[in-house]
Amino acid sequence: MKNAAEFSLVQTGMHFDCSRGGADRYFGELLRALGDAGITCQAAAFGSPPSGSPHRLTSLGPDDAPLHARLMALRRYGREVLQSATPSVFAWHFALYGGAALPGHVRCGTVAHFHGPWGAESEAEGASWPVVAAKTWIERRVLRRANRVITLSSAFGDLVQRQFAIPRERIRVIPPSVDLERFVPVEKAVARRSLGW
Repeated sequence: MKNAAEFSLVQTGMHFDCSRGGADRYFGELLRALGDAGITCQAAAFGSPPSGSPHRLTSLGPDDAPLHARLMALRRYGREVLQSATPSVFAWHFALYGGAALPGHVRCGTVAHFHGPWGAESEAEGASWPVVAAKTWIERRVLRRANRVITLSSAFGDLVQRQFAIPRERIRVIPPSVDLERFVPVEKAVARRSLGW
């Protein structure tokens, strides 16, 4: 096992802009928390990286890059960081992007952060059966390449085990936390008044 000085982490997210969605906020807050703990890593995503980060951040292109350009950028990045100086762990936060960045053979630990079932979410949004099937196939294939799958809840852990046939011993549930300086608990009546309910 490598000591802390020899440990290196590489992550790919969807976007550096935390306002784009829940997975983006998780990715951004994870980077912030790692930096606060004195742990630096390499990370890549689309859009402009935040300034002042202790991490080595790489923009893979603009937020609105076409899909083929995004996949090619991820493939180049994966070849560069996973085949030149092998990190200790490569982690991804979106199955499609993780799959695009992973070369055929990986010599490091791999971690998939599972933020929700991509195929099932697309089905709920009205996507066609072939699109849902393709997304579910990609998810299954990429999750099976992970040494560990991190989920935010036991329900998602059960889903990953059941739907994608990932052995329970490879799944870790790490519940999310809440920024109590930003989200201050209030009485229900106060909350209802402030929302005009």
